[in-house]
Amino acid sequence: IVVMTPDINTYAPMIDAVFGSGPEERSIPYSVADRVAPQVEPMLQAFRHLLTIPKGRFGASDVMDLLFVESVSKRFGITPEEHDLIRCWIERNGIRWGLDASFKQELELPGDDANTWKAGFDSLLMGYAMSPDCKDSVCGILPYADIEGHSAGFLGGVIDLLDSLEKWRKAAQTTATAGEWQQRIEDLLQGFFVALPEDAQAFEQIRQAMADIVTFAKTHTEDPLPFSLSVLQSALEPKLQEPGSGNRFLSGRLTFCNFQPMRSIPFRVVC
Repeated sequence: IVVMTPDINTYAPMIDAVFGSGPEERSIPYSVADRVAPQVEPMLQAFRHLLTIPKGRFGASDVMDLLFVESVSKRFGITPEEHDLIRCWIERNGIRWGLDASFKQELELPGDDANTWKAGFDSLLMGYAMSPDCKDSVCGILPYADIEGHSAGFLGGVIDLLDSLEKWRKAAQTTATAGEWQQRIEDLLQGFFVALPEDAQAFEQIRQAMADIVTFAKTHTEDPLPFSLSVLQSALEPKLQEPGSGNRFLSGRLTFCNFQPMRSIPFRVVC
């Protein structure tokens, strides 16, 4: 049985809500084909988000959205059980946006560390170093009291993530040739993500997209021309929007998909 829609991405959440939440004895095996890849793959969503960060303000919610993706958390040694504690640290230490005072100055704003990641990390690290009874500021830093020794490991993971984002930001601000961007993107994949089995298709799609861009550049220009991250994003986005090969069509289940020519031929029932 196939159910065809004008735009599967509009209907997919409702399909999942109805067919994915019923009791097991009444469940109907189903699959949703043709969904745009980033809406299916959390890793692809995180990768696209990573491309926008160099031009952003490093907002707390933006960084948490990236950090809480499974493959990113695993890369930086953080488990899902620790997400709530990290969110609590960020909120209670007043981390809102910005790396540090110099980052704010780049945006022509007053150069202070207030509400930046640096100010929050300084408070957390000072709290880890000092006695829980310490209520006074040390070297102008007020220690955060509610942090224990075993928490240092994944606090280090969050700090490592921000350091990696800062390095990526600096690299992304310079132009590069297609081949150089290909290496930068590969370094990005290796540095921010653990290659989980379920993400194999997403990794392949990104790498193939970069290979296509390099091939196009070699075909149309004699000398490698450097270009910016914005140009790279414009070239990558259509390729990342394409459904991957694992789009679950002809899966032997009730199939939902887009209206496309000849799609109904293999099915006995068409809705």
